Amino acid sequence: MKHLRTLIASLFTLAILMYIAYLLGKSLEGFIPPLIVWLLLAVNGMRKSTSKPNCQL
Repeated sequence: MKHLRTLIASLFTLAILMYIAYLLGKSLEGFIPPLIVWLLLAVNGMRKSTSKPNCQL
């Protein structure tokens, strides 16, 4: 359930950022590379939160 909330919050944030970019009249071509990086970081963060923490040093 927590992952669903995180995903919804991420999509909502993404929608706000795209709307702001649209209002500023910027093309989405320059907006896509940071968007891809942001999505990869979000997926990576969700994977880390789902995996069991290792206590090895």
